Amino acid sequence: MSTLSDRIHTILHATNLDEANAAAATALEETGLTTFTELQPFATLTPAQQAVAQALTREGLRWGGRGLPSSRRILLRWLGQTPPCPLDRTMTITRGGETVTAPAWQLWQSAPLDELESNQGLPSTLAAQWSPAEAIEAAAESIFEEYRINGSPLEGRLVACLTAAGETALGWAETFASEVAAVRSPDGPRARPELRGYRTLGIYDFDTLGILALYPFVKAGKAIDPSLDLIVPFSPHRLVCEIWETLPIARREAIFVRRLKTDWGPNAEKVLNGFSTGYALLDLCPTETVTRLLMIKLRSNRSHFAKKKAVIDARFAALAAQHPGVAAGLKPVRAPRKPKA
Repeated sequence: MSTLSDRIHTILHATNLDEANAAAATALEETGLTTFTELQPFATLTPAQQAVAQALTREGLRWGGRGLPSSRRILLRWLGQTPPCPLDRTMTITRGGETVTAPAWQLWQSAPLDELESNQGLPSTLAAQWSPAEAIEAAAESIFEEYRINGSPLEGRLVACLTAAGETALGWAETFASEVAAVRSPDGPRARPELRGYRTLGIYDFDTLGILALYPFVKAGKAIDPSLDLIVPFSPHRLVCEIWETLPIARREAIFVRRLKTDWGPNAEKVLNGFSTGYALLDLCPTETVTRLLMIKLRSNRSHFAKKKAVIDARFAALAAQHPGVAAGLKPVRAPRKPKA
């Protein structure tokens, strides 16, 4: 009969990853880490559970949480094999008149509404102890990894950290931006074993991550490498505008076109959101190509924008007066005449 030691040996040494994953699932169940087990601090795990966690650091495995972080990246931190991020560190705060000590991610999870901004954002108790660079990193990790922290952290406290001292996070941002780009790429987590385990991230998650990872470049006056264009955010947030202003117009257009054709593609809701965001950002990329794409989306949803038609027309007219590209994009394209027989 197989023992836990046998299963751990299989997890670590099986040449077939499916066999290793099956052994991992069984070992987790046998040690009490089921699909219903809440994420818990590593120090609270039993020795057997910790032994299984150690084995799960093998690349390419999938274990879907089960009371453990769902990515190898966090596991390595919790095992002390790589440096912790601010969310992993133990902090002591005062909450409800009592002193509470726990990992920062757990304190954030349990934060009462009076510590948050608009029911989300950085808890005041943690923000008070973090430097701006630590707050930026913690906020990004709360989205990127499965710490089970709800809501967007991009509220007033975090924006203040970015605008006042974003450059202090550049060292972290240079590495983190590349990690986000790897996950964002078409051959990301589903195709690359080393990226498996990352949580499912949506368009708005990636936009917020793009702000947090790239704004430190802007504040530090460091050029954003074209390899990171995949994570340049696409929203009318003022920090996004500052990021776009650092990019040459050809790169802006390529990013704009990709976002309008992929993330904001052909179905109804995406067309609406794509137009609204693109319309707000057009002055940052006032080219003929971008304008024509936006007009296609506008014509596809005339009824939705009917009440705002006068405002939309006025903005396009004003931009056309300033930018030849917009003026050209607003002109109708006539089909070429067929030659006479």
